[in-house]
This record gives sequence, C-alpha cells and structure tokens, in this order.
Amino acid sequence: MRHANCHALLLLAGLMLAVCSSLARGDAPGSATFDAPEKIAVVDLERVFNGYQRFEAQHKDWAQEVAELQRKSQALVDQMRPIEQDLQSGRIRSGTAAFRDRETELARLSVDLQRLQKAGDRDLKRKEARLYHQTYLEVLEAVKTVAARHEFTLVVKHSPNNPDSAEVGQVRAALQQFLIYHRPDRNITDEVLTELNSPEMQAVGPIRRRAAQTAGQADKEPPVRK
Repeated sequence: MRHANCHALLLLAGLMLAVCSSLARGDAPGSATFDAPEKIAVVDLERVFNGYQRFEAQHKDWAQEVAELQRKSQALVDQMRPIEQDLQSGRIRSGTAAFRDRETELARLSVDLQRLQKAGDRDLKRKEARLYHQTYLEVLEAVKTVAARHEFTLVVKHSPNNPDSAEVGQVRAALQQFLIYHRPDRNITDEVLTELNSPEMQAVGPIRRRAAQTAGQADKEPPVRK
C-alpha cells in the first residue's frame, strides 16, 4: 500500500512538472506564443517574513498589546478571587446586605472581565490581520522590485524541505511540493530581505517608496499639449 501511494505521488509530481514545462513554453491550448521563455526565480516567503525587521518590530508592538490585555484581565481576576473566597467561606452570612453587596461586586467585575476580553480579542485579531496583510503587500512590492532588476518574469514560492530519510511522512511531504529543484542563483530570498531591511525601506516601507517614485516620475513628465 505504501509503495502504491509513493508511486502515485511520484506520478503526480512528474505530471505537475510536465504541465509547468508546457506552460512555460506556451504549449497550453489557446495560449499566446512568446519570443522568449519565462525567466523564473524562487523566494522563501517564510524566511522573508521572519527576517523582515520592520515586520518584527511591528509584531513586537502587537505582542505587547496582547501582554497588556492579559495583565488587565489578570488584575480583574485578582480582584474577583478574594470576593469569591468570602462568599464561599461562610464568613459573610448568606442573605445579608453585606453578602448581596459582595455578590453584586463580583457580578460587576465578571461583566467587566468579559467585556474587556471580548473587545480586546476582537481588536487584537483585527490589528494582527492588518499587520500581516500590510506586510504581505510590502514583501510583494520588494519581490517585484528585485524581479524587475534581474528581468525575472515569474517568481515561485519556495519552501525548503530536507526530509529525514528515516521519516516517511517527511519524504511524502517533500514529494508533494510544487517546486522540486532550482538553481541557487535563481533564489532571490536574500536580495528581497536586503531590499526590505534597507534604511529607506525601514523608514517608509516599499509601498510608500514606490508611490513617491511614481509621483516623482509624473512630475518630470512634460505636460500634454491639447
């Protein structure tokens, strides 16, 4: 059974490579014929995200907000704990005004805790989503810049996977990867990171820099005569 699965995966991998080669040559039905073949590069997006200093700094700020929410939540829990102990210990007789006051106070703190956690979680998730989305756009802009510099027409996501020969699951995962091999000089990961971590990029980000460059080019263009 295992041999059959491996054989099927190998056939699938071979078929994918054949399709990719056909598409690169423009052999697909109805596809346009290009004078030059695609010039392909690869990039390790996971390593780019992990090595992008601007993203790391912003993610640390977000993590501090998470820690602050946890601190505030714990402060409310700490206020609730002695009240619960008073109500459960019998030191305050049930049914008395003092007992009802402590119950009311505990209920108020419990509502405050729920509201704090609900609003905080919602806000943090939105901020995290915006952070990753903005970072993805900035990474994409840097990839475009590097690709244009070297005249690459296609950039493929690359996830390095060196499977342990003793782990069948790792080998199977490697067989299912889209990219099997690439020339080392076609890996633009390091150059993309250099682009992202340059002083100018750290100050304004790739997207704002591109916008500024576009605006500058527009200012240099001669006016259109009517």
